[in-house]
Parts: sequence; structure tokens; C-alpha cells
Amino acid sequence: SVVRIDTASLAVEASVTVGPNPEGLCVANGKLYVANSGGYNAPNYGTNVSVIDLASFTVTKEIEVVCNPYKLLKDGNQNLMLISKGNYANIGSCLQKISTTTDEVVKTYDFEISEMAIYEHVLLFFNYNYATMQASFKKFDLNTETIISNQFITDGTKLETPYLIDVDPDNGDIYISDSYDYTVNGDLYCFDKNGNFKFKFEVGMNPANIVFYK
Repeated sequence: SVVRIDTASLAVEASVTVGPNPEGLCVANGKLYVANSGGYNAPNYGTNVSVIDLASFTVTKEIEVVCNPYKLLKDGNQNLMLISKGNYANIGSCLQKISTTTDEVVKTYDFEISEMAIYEHVLLFFNYNYATMQASFKKFDLNTETIISNQFITDGTKLETPYLIDVDPDNGDIYISDSYDYTVNGDLYCFDKNGNFKFKFEVGMNPANIVFYK
């Protein structure tokens, strides 16, 4: 379910049932999009994104996507970018573009992806290969739909097991967490928008989300 809470009274205003194990949420074009991963039902992962009309708070459509949909972000062009993680066997992860006008998948890209962030017209992402234990850090131009950098960390800094990426919307600083072996506290690294290391500090185990508070 997705629940709407009044932030003044803290009362539950409404609740709507979506798909199994909802994970990603994104508001765009007067609608709320929900990625239903179905992760706890493995190997029968979810295969849809629910569309909720914000005015009525009801599901108006289910968008069929690649299995195990996970994260949704707006691209600034009336589209959403969606990561589906696949089934970790014969279906790999992928990036898909959803039109918020037609509420349909309009393109699926042929590269694997673990996490992403968007700054201006650029999607920054990494993919971590669990077989080789290697990560790649790339930039993707959302306007031209091309990879514009195959390594956006430009100063040689190495991360062991990247887990999160986000970008400060004010200055383009890139934040990436390293979870190491998932049993110890992680570190949060900061790079400037040109990919140069600025600082890092220790955080909790498996750091997965950032909120920029101004």
C-alpha cells in the first residue's frame, strides 16, 4: 500500500493498494508513480509500475516493465527514468524511460545499472558486477541519449562496494556511499561535479539514502 499522511496533523488521510513490495516513488505530471519490485516474492518478481492520480488517490493504470522495478527519477523532459534490477539470473538490470504523458515505456536501454542520480540533463550512474566485484561509474546525456563518460571519477579514487549515488542540486557535488562487505559501517564520499575527491566520512551500515537539507 501507499499511504498519504497530513504533515500538519500527522493523520492518515488515505491509503491505496498497489503491487507487491513497492519500493520507488516519484511524483510527476500530477501523478504518483510506484515501482512494485515484488522482491520478497523472488523468483516471482513484480513487473509493473502503478500510476496513482493524486487528486482522487486511486490507481488509474499499471505500466508493464522489466521485472523487479526499483527506482524512479524525473528527467526534466516529462519522462521518468526507471531502474529494473532483473532476476539476478537470466534477466539483467536495465534502464527504462516512461512517458508521463502516455504512461507507457517508450525506450529500454542496453546497459546494466545499479543506482542513479540526475543533475540537470545528465544521468550519473554506476553498475556493480557481483561476479567480478567491479564497479563502473558513467554519465549518460538524457537529451542525446548517449554515454558521455565511462568514468566520471576522474582522480583515481577507488570504491570497494558502491551502494548509493546522489547529487547536490545546488552545486553538482556527487555523493557515493561505500558499504564494503555489508557488515560494517560504510563511508560517504563526496566528489565535485568534475569527479575530483573532496572528502569522506563514516556513516552507518549499508548507507542507502540521502536528503539534502538547506
